[in-house]
Amino acid sequence: MELKSKHSFSIENFGPVAFMGDSITEGFGVLPADSCWHVFSQLTGMDVIRSDDINPVAYAGIGVKEFAGRIDNLMAKWKPKTVFLSIGANNFDDSCTASYPFGITTDEIAFFIKSIIYCIRGYGAIPFWIGLPPFEDCGASQEKPKKFNSMISQWLESENLPSFFYLDRLIKEDSWDAMGGHFFNNLAVDKHPNESGQRLIAEVCAEAMATFHKITL
Repeated sequence: MELKSKHSFSIENFGPVAFMGDSITEGFGVLPADSCWHVFSQLTGMDVIRSDDINPVAYAGIGVKEFAGRIDNLMAKWKPKTVFLSIGANNFDDSCTASYPFGITTDEIAFFIKSIIYCIRGYGAIPFWIGLPPFEDCGASQEKPKKFNSMISQWLESENLPSFFYLDRLIKEDSWDAMGGHFFNNLAVDKHPNESGQRLIAEVCAEAMATFHKITL
């Protein structure tokens, strides 16, 4: 896959690119070369923020409030023009019920996601929130994370921001089932994508960016 511009601008206009947030964009559980941010760079040829083979703007286990406290410093330091954001999953339990920290509500999680996105926009970057991942106890249909993603999607669209979720692509794949199909080693015990899952995320991110910026793949 390669990005080719229809217009006078080039893909450099939209970089550097940051894969920010939690363990999904960090690439937890796979080698750096198989992580979504690394594969995205290979697919598109775009400059992705990295520190050697580490993604310095994503943190395993982080929640929305903690990341909201870091986003301003991260944007000021790394100055991305495009941000793919994975945040929120660590505030839900295995059944996608708002649980962490104790007493947090779904509305509060949504509020922090929105505040993070507003901060990204404030630095002149385009934010792509990539949605909640599948959850262990939500079966093949994943109705609860899809419902939350849809709620945020409506707000994103009202703000004229891109709205896409790799979960939608996952559940359409032929291999998809309650165990995560080809993209998870065993979703019942681990919500982190394997190499195939990370590659799918990279492909969806590339296609979403190309659609939003009207660039052909």
